[in-house]
Amino acid sequence: MVIGDRSWIGDPSPFVHAASSRTGYTHVNATNYSGLDPAVQLSLMVPSKAGESQPPGGGMLLLNEEQTQAFIKAITDAIESKPGETKEGVQVKTSLEGAQWSLAAANDHDARVLHLENKTKEKTHRYRFSVNASKKLLGAIKHSLNKLEAAAEE
Repeated sequence: MVIGDRSWIGDPSPFVHAASSRTGYTHVNATNYSGLDPAVQLSLMVPSKAGESQPPGGGMLLLNEEQTQAFIKAITDAIESKPGETKEGVQVKTSLEGAQWSLAAANDHDARVLHLENKTKEKTHRYRFSVNASKKLLGAIKHSLNKLEAAAEE
């Protein structure tokens, strides 16, 4: 898939990186890195502009089977919550030590959105997903989880 002047693998879900107001895209796949549990990897890619030495943001969640199932539930609950309903964000546990991720439903100019946040020592990165993009992401995560479970059965 080609978007703008960049190539993207798979069927990415768009999001907005809040600090830069740039549209980024996800990449989801099943992984089996040495020394870690088999996992679903969710990459958040924010494109750089010409001349920039580093992208303005981006991140990765590495979720083992149990963490992936909990993340699926958190996304589903956030999507199904009613507009105007204040929901406290949920912590997202990952396989990467020290990673601090959270997910919350929110309203943005009368539109329902999901905020996925990553807190680091330097700053907090917020990624804003529309409900439709969240549903698409949910499908990609479930597909990768199925691939992970199928590989475990072999």
